[in-house]
Amino acid sequence: MANGQVNQIFNVLQTIVQDNNVTSEKTWLQEHLSDARLRPIVARTSVVGLHILSGLENGQRKGIDLAEDLNVTRGGIYRAAQSLEQLGLITSQHAADNKKNRYYALTDDGQIIARIHDRMHHEMNDQLFATLEAQFSEADLATVLRFLQTVSGFKQDFGQGED
Repeated sequence: MANGQVNQIFNVLQTIVQDNNVTSEKTWLQEHLSDARLRPIVARTSVVGLHILSGLENGQRKGIDLAEDLNVTRGGIYRAAQSLEQLGLITSQHAADNKKNRYYALTDDGQIIARIHDRMHHEMNDQLFATLEAQFSEADLATVLRFLQTVSGFKQDFGQGED
């Protein structure tokens, strides 16, 4: 493969990793919220905050568990949760047996935004899958999968075993 193509692939991968497309996601959420008073709240909610809301849909959870699931630091969860609490989207309380553990739960407004956020990701994934299946053969997709697994394995293994 030509070195130019490797550079192009690297640049596209960097763009994918760095581009969260936050603005278009928030716009989609605002357009699909039936409760107009929640639209400005979505505009003030971080991406981590939106994922915290989704992570709380099945009930109250500890901040440390959210941090592990979302691959975010505990401090990042705490800061985002403070903002969500100020916006009226979640509640928080300390565990009775351990004051270090903070439990978070959705409010009714938080539940509404979490559902719309999940729907957005579901629709986005459905559209992406349909596009990939329409534009690429199974052999093409197998090659892409092997390529991405190689890149992922390289990043995970980089620097291991060196003295």
